[in-house]
Amino acid sequence: MAALSSAITVANALYGALGTTGQSAIEVAQGKVDVIADAASKKREAREPATRTNGQGMTSVAGARAT
Repeated sequence: MAALSSAITVANALYGALGTTGQSAIEVAQGKVDVIADAASKKREAREPATRTNGQGMTSVAGARAT
């Protein structure tokens, strides 16, 4: 009976450790996804030209030449 109780205790400890490790891995992965998404968003914003209104309701692209 003591061996069974010991085996259950060890199994519970292993289950708890694996659950904690798995949760930590998920948190790390989520953090990396957030960092990558933020970097991609900033890169996209840097590539898109800034727009502004000319006071008459029309927008223009910064750096564009009038024709």
